Amino acid sequence: MASNWQTSGSACDVVGDAVDRLDEPWTAAMILRAVQGLAESDGMDRRGFLALAGVHLNAPAHQWLLERPGGDLSRRGSARVHAGAVEVIDAITAGLRRVDDSHGGGGAALTAQLHAHLRHVVELLSSGTYDDSTGKRLYASAAELLRLRGWTAFENGEHGMAQRCWIAALRAADTSGDRALAANILGFMSCQAKDLASQASTAVTLAETARSGYRGTSPRVAAILHLRAAEAYATVGDRRRCHSAIDAAFDSLDRSGDSPDWSYWIDNPAQVHAQAGFCHLRLGEAAQARHHLTQALTLSPDTDHRETALRHTLLTAAWLHLRQTDVEQAVYHAGHALTLLTGTVNSTRCAHQLAAVVSAAQDHNHQPALRVLRHRIQDLLYPPLGG
Repeated sequence: MASNWQTSGSACDVVGDAVDRLDEPWTAAMILRAVQGLAESDGMDRRGFLALAGVHLNAPAHQWLLERPGGDLSRRGSARVHAGAVEVIDAITAGLRRVDDSHGGGGAALTAQLHAHLRHVVELLSSGTYDDSTGKRLYASAAELLRLRGWTAFENGEHGMAQRCWIAALRAADTSGDRALAANILGFMSCQAKDLASQASTAVTLAETARSGYRGTSPRVAAILHLRAAEAYATVGDRRRCHSAIDAAFDSLDRSGDSPDWSYWIDNPAQVHAQAGFCHLRLGEAAQARHHLTQALTLSPDTDHRETALRHTLLTAAWLHLRQTDVEQAVYHAGHALTLLTGTVNSTRCAHQLAAVVSAAQDHNHQPALRVLRHRIQDLLYPPLGG
């Protein structure tokens, strides 16, 4: 579980100490220390973090599952923090979240904004005067910022950094008492685990912990958690449980009810279809995958650029399926994905997924269009010197 990052300095000590010591009580002081360390880490070598696995990821999830009465988070500091200030903080976070959803999280500017915003929240938490209610809202604000920062790290392949952001986010969300937010963070941890070859079973554990621990009534939150479970079950090849979770996600969106702002991205069936398509593709069900992914493209808003690129990438894979191949369709969708990744979307993860899909089409090396695509994708991932 240890990090291989040996650089000295207070931020490194905080991250290694307060985030990795998973067996210690979740005190507000310890959590604030971890959040503060991550807020200060934007200039550090984030690649030095080793990815955690197995029990080291499951431990914080299980700690969260055991609900505990929260303590009083009120504080007396140098300046009063009013509830209106938290509303402004959350509005800024919502804007950053939508930038990421539209254009991807790979840009340095977005990372810098996230860190600056998080530092501001940490400053209010550590030196402000606020009552218990405002304190809980501030911890929830920090948790969502860390959730988003973890996602951008994941998008860039910084898996260790992503995990540490999400573990700290989970603890901050738990401190705030926001079970929906914490369950969503566990869902993101499951999403990452399914992408790491050795952690498929961990993805299932994290996704099911999130579903078990959330007992709220938000239709969108429920749909998100069901989809994380579906993806995890698809990764381990459990067809029955995967299909059941997909059905539960669609059923959840048919219900009415209030949902948190951060769940806005699943307010129509497009994302459910997209993730269902991913699941069917993982299970080798190419025809079902194409159906759901095509539906997702049809229903997607025009501003949903990153998800559109990902859906075209998945459709490329679906049309290159060994038993139902249509190279012309595959090239069509790969071209659309590449156009978005070249001019609009900054997502290292999506670009590498597209490269892997096209490179895997070894049976069609004689196709000139695929050879051209491979060269274009290589130029995107590794631009020529002076280019």
